[in-house]
Amino acid sequence: MTNEQGKAGPLVGSIIVILILIIGSWYFVSSRPETVSDASNSSADEIMASPDPALENLSFEQSASTELEALEADFEMLKYSELDADLDQLSF
Repeated sequence: MTNEQGKAGPLVGSIIVILILIIGSWYFVSSRPETVSDASNSSADEIMASPDPALENLSFEQSASTELEALEADFEMLKYSELDADLDQLSF
């Protein structure tokens, strides 16, 4: 009789754990919002066709040369003050 009771404990524990996982996953799936925002309804073509303000603000043409002098000239033309402009808008 002791052998029978020893086998039932792990089975009951496993069933309880499985039920908790099922209930938790149901809660997680049911708590997700039903609607999707309008911004995410844009297709890839629409996003690619829309203007990019960061790209438009670039004021120099980058050379295609791999010579050290050309790379240094391109590096000197960068606007360092605008690199973190968007960081001020983020809230953590």
